[in-house]
Amino acid sequence: MALLIQNQTLLEYLPDPEETVLTIPAHVRYIGDRAFRHPNRLEKIILPDTLRGIGTLSFAGCEALRSVNIPAGILHVPVNAFEKCPALWEIAVDGENPMYKSIGGILYTRDGRSLVCVPAGLDTAVNFTVPDGIREIGDYAFSGCRRIRTVILPDTVRFIGAGAFSGCDNLLWVDMSGSVTSIGKEAFRDTRWMQTDAEGFVTAGFVLVGYTGRNTEITVPDGIRVIGKQAFAGLPVTSVTLPESVVRIDDYAFCRCTELTHLHIPGGVRRIGYRAFYDTPWFGEQKEDFVICGDGVLIAYHGAREQVVIPDGVRCIGGGVFEQDASRYAEYPRRPRAEGTLVNPDDPMDLYGELCLREPMPDFPPSITSVYIPDGVTRIEARAFELCLSLQSVRLPEGMTYIGRSAFSGPMPEGVQIPESIRFMGQDCFDSGASLTFRRGSRA
Repeated sequence: MALLIQNQTLLEYLPDPEETVLTIPAHVRYIGDRAFRHPNRLEKIILPDTLRGIGTLSFAGCEALRSVNIPAGILHVPVNAFEKCPALWEIAVDGENPMYKSIGGILYTRDGRSLVCVPAGLDTAVNFTVPDGIREIGDYAFSGCRRIRTVILPDTVRFIGAGAFSGCDNLLWVDMSGSVTSIGKEAFRDTRWMQTDAEGFVTAGFVLVGYTGRNTEITVPDGIRVIGKQAFAGLPVTSVTLPESVVRIDDYAFCRCTELTHLHIPGGVRRIGYRAFYDTPWFGEQKEDFVICGDGVLIAYHGAREQVVIPDGVRCIGGGVFEQDASRYAEYPRRPRAEGTLVNPDDPMDLYGELCLREPMPDFPPSITSVYIPDGVTRIEARAFELCLSLQSVRLPEGMTYIGRSAFSGPMPEGVQIPESIRFMGQDCFDSGASLTFRRGSRA
């Protein structure tokens, strides 16, 4: 055995061909990036209680590794720390760890809201039922679990992270309830559940996750219920007709489709995500004060009122609807990029350049100071009012059940009343300094 240690950091493990169990010395505080990159025969790695950090891809390539422990001092486990560890069947966690716990060898966050990592070699992960109460399947949580064939998600799951099931090449079926609000990029890549038909439609069950065809005028097949995140982003399509079966359009679904002039949205669409139509000619042609489509989904506001009253009939306020109220922001050119690289819709610099705070100019519309949301509105999607910097009052109706991430993440007025009916509030949906009152029975 040879360990290259510098400044209390294990930088490199030089394997001994006879060694199967490795105990990391107590004076090591950090496991460096790719520290175990050399092929080895380790079946068990014992980390010291003094350990404070695990780097990117730290254990990637430990093909014989079966068991590893997470000490109490580890507050963050990178999503790819155990990549390409096909024999791993147990991730144990110290009972004093404040961030993580292990149940049946599977890594969860301590609060039980997120499933972080299913070991790729776990024998019981064939027909897998995610425990009730889990809200998020983390990025790459099941990645490389080649044994897994079916997954049942509870109604509590809202988010499926990027690459969550990637490389699960025997995955045949995922029972995914309608409660899932976001599906990350390439969540089902290289699974048998994800298929590409002759016309280029890439589907995972009832979710359209991408399009690889060459047609510019597209009719999406019947039976598709969800247009997934970035499904058509950046494609040179000119016309898209969605079937009546579609009920949801996810974040960035048509982002930067700069030739899209015709889009048919059926009446059954109940939810539309953040920047779903950003930088498309079709969206630019929608000039009404309140642009409403589908089953009462508000997707844009072009008015100039300081006091906004959401129209009756609206059931969902879509993602980023009031973003253009950021009249105090100047737009600068987008970051230059190398030829052949892709736009990252999650990076503001890639989408619309750097935003720089400045004073409003006289010809800008007045900033919104109050919003009245009528009865009947049940959902506010992500970042709907994120940049409403002058907002002083907002009325949230009883019957509302969902407030997405960063929905009101700017400064908020005092005494916001949270309805009893609320069942989900996303991360940072209110500014940390906001004064909130929860009506009896409401819960985040």
